[in-house]
Amino acid sequence: MTNMPLTVKLQKRIAKEMAAGKYRSAEEMIVKAIDALAERRSAIEGSAEGLADVKAGKMRPWRKVKSELIKRKPRLAAKLSA
Repeated sequence: MTNMPLTVKLQKRIAKEMAAGKYRSAEEMIVKAIDALAERRSAIEGSAEGLADVKAGKMRPWRKVKSELIKRKPRLAAKLSA
């Protein structure tokens, strides 16, 4: 990839973050921003998958699962109630 020009507004934002001492370099800030975007994308995809599972009936209410666990493993009752 080649160098790309940054808008004055973006340059000011980078300078402000650098002046605050939050990052050692502009490169570190950009890497962390890209990492944060990837984490956000992953969380959104995971949420979408979870919602699709709910809609498909693949999820069960916690109360029901908890009740079944307690019946099978009575010693878990105290831990699950906490």
